[in-house]
Amino acid sequence: MPPRIKNKIIKLTDPELTGNIETDLSGDAPATPTSGPNRYTIYVPSDNATLSLGEACDADKRINEKGITGRTDTHVHFHVTQTSPTIVSLGGPVTAMTKNECVIASLDPKVPKESQGYSMVTDANAWHDAYGQHYLTSRTADIIMRAAGHESQYALVQSDCGHVEIGAGQDVIMGAGRDVFIRAHSSMEGHIETMGYDAPVAGTIKQESEESFLANCVEAFDWMQTAYGALLSGYKNVYKEPIWHTPGWKINAAKEAGTLIADLGKLALDKLRAQPDASVGKVGVSAETYVTVSAGVAASIYGGQGVTMKSPITVDLVGGTTGMKALAYATVWGGLQSAVKSAIEVVVESEWGPARLSGMRDVTISSESKGVKVGAKTNIQLAGEEQATLHGGKRLYCGSGGSTGYGLHANADKLHLGRFTQSANFSSPGPDDNKKLFFDSSRVGILHGKSSIQLYTTIIKIDAKAQLVLRSNNHDVQVKGKKIRLG
Repeated sequence: MPPRIKNKIIKLTDPELTGNIETDLSGDAPATPTSGPNRYTIYVPSDNATLSLGEACDADKRINEKGITGRTDTHVHFHVTQTSPTIVSLGGPVTAMTKNECVIASLDPKVPKESQGYSMVTDANAWHDAYGQHYLTSRTADIIMRAAGHESQYALVQSDCGHVEIGAGQDVIMGAGRDVFIRAHSSMEGHIETMGYDAPVAGTIKQESEESFLANCVEAFDWMQTAYGALLSGYKNVYKEPIWHTPGWKINAAKEAGTLIADLGKLALDKLRAQPDASVGKVGVSAETYVTVSAGVAASIYGGQGVTMKSPITVDLVGGTTGMKALAYATVWGGLQSAVKSAIEVVVESEWGPARLSGMRDVTISSESKGVKVGAKTNIQLAGEEQATLHGGKRLYCGSGGSTGYGLHANADKLHLGRFTQSANFSSPGPDDNKKLFFDSSRVGILHGKSSIQLYTTIIKIDAKAQLVLRSNNHDVQVKGKKIRLG
């Protein structure tokens, strides 16, 4: 079988080759294996393609590693073309495929033929299973886990018995075209996915946590209170205020209409948010025990249609300063009681309009240790459809005027009705003893300058500075007494 040279390539030829082919397939018995180490190496100079089986080679020769090893300068790939077509590529891209090799329909068509590094594309399933740690990392670029099929597919990250931690040196972003749910509940232990090979994700974790019976009761109460405020309270407690200079009351229908519209708008928005279609684009956070949201600088909650905080027991707003603001309408409502308290001071003010304090029954304004002041730029009116009462336990003053004026001053022993020299000084108005009508424990009197009339229990004294005139135009003037003294 002499060699022949063609195009500077040595080829071995054997004209009698077909005659020497063995047709007995039984083969010869293998010889006794030699003692190791053993190594079988296939080396092709083109691309330094090397396959080594067995013992490691010397370090300065082929592959200095035991086992089954391979090495090449540019590219390795394995391609299954018929049953579950699959291609695994290492190194450089696949530069050419024969016409009998099918190109797998990858999500990115370039991957089976142009990938650099490592790629695996299959028309069937892929399963990676490790008994120990399974580590995926990218030193300089992104890591992507993606389910790119139809809308019922899932991308599942799960720790059956332990923890799932998601961390980032900069940002963690969670987004969805429909809904996002975060749920913590002991019942989740029975909702862990347990699917095996080739089984779809059941989506049991996706189920939204149903609100408790108490939460539904609170929601129903909110609707009923809003409906009551809109339809019954606004109609029943019509805003009435006293008419100045008239012992009656008037109705301000415009303000009641504004309140009615605001309450109806809130009721409509609450109903809209409860509709199933309104849940699209929703973020749900649910916990069996506690949910905590904390921020080192600030935390914000914004709702395009509304924000609701509800609890069957209590809802607290606590801060160094706490503000509640409304562009149009604000209300505080309590089924049994509503309280506005402060350790130091409470201010209830309408900056540009009227303010009112009303009650279906008694309304009490009191101060436990100091006084109560009521002031107005123009008028103050106290009116009772049945009775009006002013009472001072030690002192009562009612007056009018500036530096001087007239009024009424009373205490436990004396009543003074007349002129005051400092009528605007409520604590010390300065009663003028020369112009007064007075009552005290022993007498009733009228004083004007040097003239006076004083009525005692048994005596009447009339003093006149110049003259005393007793006159009756149509009847007699009678002076009676046991003795009458003139002089």
